[in-house]
Amino acid sequence: MDIPFKISFIQLGKSAFDMLAGESSEYGINGEMIFNVPGGEKRFPFSNAGSVPLIR
Repeated sequence: MDIPFKISFIQLGKSAFDMLAGESSEYGINGEMIFNVPGGEKRFPFSNAGSVPLIR
């Protein structure tokens, strides 16, 4: 199983600041699952974004 990913350290720092200063934090994730099945590959893209409330 391969799980490639990339991180933007600028966005990571901004997110940390937003979490400390705000009442919520935004998130986003996207990617694609690829399965090798008889007859070829099956691809399933996914994407989700939202806001997580922060309780203090």
